[in-house]
Amino acid sequence: MPTTFAEIKVNIPGVGERAYVFANYRLDLGQCTPNPFNTARACMYIFSHVGQPDNGAWLPGGPFENLFPTVGEYLVIQQTNTQGAAYVFCYKVLEIIDEATFLTGTCTSCYNNGHAGDCSDVFISAPPLPGDPNGCLYDNSINPAGVDPTSTNWLNNEAIGYTHDAWISNNCVDCTAGTPPVFEPNMVVNCCDPTETYIITPGPPYFSTVLNDITGTSVGQLGVTNFTQAFIADLYIGGAQTGDQCWHLKEDYPPFGPMAFTATFASVAFPNCTALNLIINNICCGPPPPPPPLYEWCCMTGVAGPAGQSTCTQVLVGTCQPGTTNYSSGPFITLADCQNNPCGTPVMNGIRSCCDPTIQYTVDPAYPLNKQVGEAFWGSFSIWVNNVEIFPGFGCWVAIDDAVGPMMGNGAFGPPYPDCQSIVFPLSPPSHTGPCCPNDIGCEPPFVKLAKLTSKLDKFTAWKDKSLGK
Repeated sequence: MPTTFAEIKVNIPGVGERAYVFANYRLDLGQCTPNPFNTARACMYIFSHVGQPDNGAWLPGGPFENLFPTVGEYLVIQQTNTQGAAYVFCYKVLEIIDEATFLTGTCTSCYNNGHAGDCSDVFISAPPLPGDPNGCLYDNSINPAGVDPTSTNWLNNEAIGYTHDAWISNNCVDCTAGTPPVFEPNMVVNCCDPTETYIITPGPPYFSTVLNDITGTSVGQLGVTNFTQAFIADLYIGGAQTGDQCWHLKEDYPPFGPMAFTATFASVAFPNCTALNLIINNICCGPPPPPPPLYEWCCMTGVAGPAGQSTCTQVLVGTCQPGTTNYSSGPFITLADCQNNPCGTPVMNGIRSCCDPTIQYTVDPAYPLNKQVGEAFWGSFSIWVNNVEIFPGFGCWVAIDDAVGPMMGNGAFGPPYPDCQSIVFPLSPPSHTGPCCPNDIGCEPPFVKLAKLTSKLDKFTAWKDKSLGK
């Protein structure tokens, strides 16, 4: 069955909910390579939360809790049984995707990594190496095993005495061998922006004191002992200060970034960046950004109403495209944008009198009325009441989409006008030369009615004054 985003999503600090695409690596004949013994593991997800409530790897207490590798890094889990035998699983991060990409995109990163695994929507069992260059849909809606979802099974194993350890590695051989990273940091990395790094090597020519202050145990020093612990510090980088930011340590060769010479600490060391951000009330990265929109509006035909009627329809982002079945126009961000395009013109179902809005009739499909909602016109027609045909007489009407009343029969109608006030009567018959409404009711603009009433009031006032001898 298709994979759901909820099963594999990971809330990365400062980034939001994302999914990792991994390749399982093994050491084979001295080469560190995608698993040659299980091709499905060359392109895979790891269950994280909702889909595996007992074994989600990023659940509290799970092996990958607070571990958030970047593309190109390796995620390592080592599980040791009660006899002391250790089992190492090494996963390289091929890409990190958001939900919109997961729902609509195609995965080719596995093929580009040298082994597409089973990621193919043409070959349900993937062809020989390196596989299908066209990849597969991220959500596995065509090939259920395209990007293979798997579980670490850590909780079940712990129930029978296993222990687990996990870490991030930059070296494939160390990853496959289960060699924990030696704690020899030479850089600090911003918790919220992995591209912001500073060198903290204590040797010449700069003699930075930052590393000693972070890892030392004297008064005023933090005593950090691993790469995941995080802290707040203002770094002096030569002519400038970074200001209070959240940092963790890293080892990379060669190290890169400007030099950090001194550090002023504003916190103690926390277990990781996530804990620091949460405990200090999102001071590091702020709350996670809102997820990207999953849906858009598309003007489509034949979706609702009569054949050919345009309708605003909500669809997945990226699916409202020319050439798509029933496509008319779009995409649009909001329903209002779609309707103002215009799209989804209301379906006319009857008429209303220009002179008395309570007088309404519905259209009989046997006698179609070729008018759009809002158009006004003159005409006459018959209606049926208790199987008796009645002729209401000539009048002015406007087409509406919410009419209630007796059903119309056959009739004769004039051309459409934008509103009741714009109706122009034909020269014949003479009795129908206007106005629409008897006694000028209903069709005159309000200011005309007000002028007439004011004139009558002035005349009455003059008569009254004359009668009273004023």
